[in-house]
Amino acid sequence: MKPRLSNPLALAVLALVFERPMHPYEMAATLKHRQKHESIKLRYGSLYTVIELLTARGLIEPKETNRGGKRPERTVYALTPAGRDELRDWMRDLIAEPAKEFPQFEAALCLLPVLPPDEAVAVLRERSVCLGASVAALQAVLVHLASQDLAAMASPED
Repeated sequence: MKPRLSNPLALAVLALVFERPMHPYEMAATLKHRQKHESIKLRYGSLYTVIELLTARGLIEPKETNRGGKRPERTVYALTPAGRDELRDWMRDLIAEPAKEFPQFEAALCLLPVLPPDEAVAVLRERSVCLGASVAALQAVLVHLASQDLAAMASPED
């Protein structure tokens, strides 16, 4: 058994082709349009490397190759049944199992005494305000998602 992938870009590619088959340029454009590039490092070279890896593992497969006008050929990739299983298992693991995710902040906390106490309190309060704004934004997204028919978003092939 191959070890589980850990690259967030690979997870994003699987999620995109879960929605519908896409070519790499469309994947990148969709990630940028949805502003996912803010939380997932996106470089075209890395994207093509991830696609090759996912193809080699049998998680995605070329569906068709087309050419529009004078554009270069574009290969459209689709999710395989193994890819669908991997995507769902990976998502379950990421969401259900807490992981150590913020080593820089943890390092800063253990070295906090280098700041004068008043300044340490001030920057921690500033962080708290920023986190509060992030929580409010995420809550708004959750409210929006809850108002939609999430069942309609599931693939009819389930």
